[in-house]
Amino acid sequence: MSYLLAYGMITISCLKDWFIKWTQILSLLMIMIPMMKMAQNPY
Repeated sequence: MSYLLAYGMITISCLKDWFIKWTQILSLLMIMIPMMKMAQNPY
């Protein structure tokens, strides 16, 4: 039982790290894409 609990906690922490990484990547993209569009047409 304790093994299963430990496995579940490891899985949850891995998912949390993965989720945080992807939210950071997405927020960077949300910043970068408008900048790239502005660079293409300056006005």
